[in-house]
Amino acid sequence: MKRISVLKTISFIIIFLGMLGLTTVNVTGAETVSEFNGSKYRVTSIVEENLLFGGIKHTKYNAESSYTRNTEDKYIGKTTANQFYTQIVNTLEIPNNGKAKVVQWTYLPSSSTFGWTLTTVTKMASNYELHNPGYKVVAAINGDFFDIESKASYGPLLKTTRGVGVSDGEVIRAMDARGLEKNPLTIGFKNNGKGDNYVQGGKIEFSEYHMLTLYDEEDNVIDELEIKYINSLPSDGEIAVYYSYPTGVNPENKAQGYESVEMPANSAYICENPYRFVPSSDTVLYAKGALKNATETKDLAWGTFGIVTTNQEIRSKIDSATTVRVQKNVIGDYADCDNIGGGVFPLLLNGQKFFDQDTVHHPRTMIGAKADGSIVMATVDGRQKSSGMHGMTSDELGATMQYYGCVSAVNLDGGGSTTIAIRDENDQFRILNSPSDGSLRNDANCYLVVMKQADFDVTSIESTDNMIAFNLDTTETDLNEITKIKCTLNGVTKEVVNNRVVFDGLESNKYYNYYFSYDSPTEKDIKTLLSGNIYTARITPTFGDLKIDVGENKIIFTPSINDPDGALNYYRIFINDRREPFLDEPIEVKMDLTGVEEVKFDVLVSYDLNNGLGKTEITKSYIYNIITKELKEDVVEEPIDPDNDDEKSGCKKDLSALVVSIISLSSLLILIKKREK
Repeated sequence: MKRISVLKTISFIIIFLGMLGLTTVNVTGAETVSEFNGSKYRVTSIVEENLLFGGIKHTKYNAESSYTRNTEDKYIGKTTANQFYTQIVNTLEIPNNGKAKVVQWTYLPSSSTFGWTLTTVTKMASNYELHNPGYKVVAAINGDFFDIESKASYGPLLKTTRGVGVSDGEVIRAMDARGLEKNPLTIGFKNNGKGDNYVQGGKIEFSEYHMLTLYDEEDNVIDELEIKYINSLPSDGEIAVYYSYPTGVNPENKAQGYESVEMPANSAYICENPYRFVPSSDTVLYAKGALKNATETKDLAWGTFGIVTTNQEIRSKIDSATTVRVQKNVIGDYADCDNIGGGVFPLLLNGQKFFDQDTVHHPRTMIGAKADGSIVMATVDGRQKSSGMHGMTSDELGATMQYYGCVSAVNLDGGGSTTIAIRDENDQFRILNSPSDGSLRNDANCYLVVMKQADFDVTSIESTDNMIAFNLDTTETDLNEITKIKCTLNGVTKEVVNNRVVFDGLESNKYYNYYFSYDSPTEKDIKTLLSGNIYTARITPTFGDLKIDVGENKIIFTPSINDPDGALNYYRIFINDRREPFLDEPIEVKMDLTGVEEVKFDVLVSYDLNNGLGKTEITKSYIYNIITKELKEDVVEEPIDPDNDDEKSGCKKDLSALVVSIISLSSLLILIKKREK
């Protein structure tokens, strides 16, 4: 039996369940139409469906939409009012069951660059997983409008998003460039599995003062303290934060650099290499890192920050902290949201319709919620008229999101930014839409659908040509939450017993996918991210007798091979250290046999059973007697310790067994049919 060690990270591989492929399914009842401010939307066929973990569903549609006016734009030319035009739409439906959460995420540098770092949605998804071990991204879309031309359009930081940015409680951007008291463009996610999961249109507010959060080495919060002073000495018992900050923009609306700030050494700490450092202005900072005592007064370079306090009790807490964070906390209507971001313009808010914010047909990305708090993400392809991808106006978007049951929704960044992706069976992100730039655009943020790994793991997988067995580690499993663990292999489900589950009677050399699920006291068949794929092993090659013929100054070797799964890589024969490859047909080796009674030769055998162990190589030595035509293995006997009676008595048994084994293996070690490459 062959054993494969499985790295813990491999157990996170996400596969698709119920993949229906690319077969187009006509929709009965395509006459169902959603109307929004006179614009209409309808589905004509389903192109693809994918059921993802956590009950998340992806669907790709052929659809049509209409607009109420005659229009003309550079992407599709003239359009006629109330005429339907073809569209390609992708949707993600995330049920409000608490199994998956929506995360607003930004790929942020620590302190090396002035501004935000732009990158693709898929790279942002990978970056999230890097910073959040134990979680995997199931799906992703692009996010908010951003400063694409580096003009500091939404504040002095280059490339920043227009709206708020909160990621798992980290308030990266505590500013909203639009300054609306009741903002229908700010969206928040509580990820609570309840009806109020999604928040839109509330009042976004932040704490009056920055907060200093102290963490221990296990990332537990030690304390949270108010920072009442910025770049100035604090009063007795208070805390100040010092940092260099952007100075604003020049008349060409370009960022002008930053203001250097001098921090006193007395009662000060400095963080010279923050994990993250985002000063949105001279009054708003997000930073996180490790502090050390400052030994001298110094100017703080860009990307560094410091803490000053004379309060000995506070200093004692800081000294005990491994990491500190500085940020303004969210209060008001979004206080309970752990992830918050922004949109471009509103479509729906609690059933209220918004009107004609954008009348040009563009590729679009949208996000919204149904009445029960479940989330809908959607994209519309555009700027590709010849391929039936016309794009939509804002009213057509409203009709689209309304069609899919949303009561609240916003339009996100579109155009070349429009991106929707899911993780495929090869643990890679698959882009579902057709980006209008021809490739993925670098964006400022995205919205991710993520899931947490279950509290058990695969430690090893055993594979033969007809069996696959999984061995689990359940030492961290809470049996009050997980009552039964099951594994599904190519549609066949078995229960894990004593941390092991075995599937036998399988086909050799075949690709099998698997995933694990579990039962809880209240729910059955909860799918986890513990999944992947594996091949059964190839059948081990077998061989008949090796036929050897001797002619005048030549030896002819004729193999007899049975290799049904093509496991053999090559075999080689060495005569007097001269290598001769075995071919598919008999091979003739010329040599001077004058006066030769015996020929000694070595055989190197290589095969791969494709079970994760890689290539196997075995070398054996043989003697062929030309006179008697006898073939035997050249065995070198190990010396026997004369003082060990047990060894002497057992030696004959071991040698006898060895001889039997050699005879049975000799055919395996001589023959391979593949030509050496």
